[in-house]
Amino acid sequence: MGFLTNLRALTLGAAHDILNKSIDLNSPSVIRQYVRDLESALDRMKQDAAVQDGSVRTMLREQKDLEATIATDKATIVKLQASKDVNAPALARLKAGTVIQNQKRLDEMSGAILDQQNSSAGMKTAVDGLTVKHDQMLNRLRDLERLD
Repeated sequence: MGFLTNLRALTLGAAHDILNKSIDLNSPSVIRQYVRDLESALDRMKQDAAVQDGSVRTMLREQKDLEATIATDKATIVKLQASKDVNAPALARLKAGTVIQNQKRLDEMSGAILDQQNSSAGMKTAVDGLTVKHDQMLNRLRDLERLD
């Protein structure tokens, strides 16, 4: 597992522990502290989600750059094949080797992008879930404060 995945699991675990403890307590001051702790965890998770989103965008940009490089190299190969230069066939073979290597990198990158997108979507779902729990805790706190 990656660092961010482990950090996400740790943060979620800590946030759920906080929520579970606060459900049993009816003290507004204790719940206020748990809400503050949850807000800190939410802020960290939002930052992690933003980093994940940035990684996805970066990887997609790199993928497009690599696709453009492959297309340019293929066009160069076609021109070299049509050339009358004696060195053209050797240069075309060299470019073809580069295209094959870049195509392999592109295939690997596509899998990595899919994994990163899934991880990013999971982070967003977790943030949304914790935001709902945070709102529920705030409502519970307001109810307890009214009763006090």
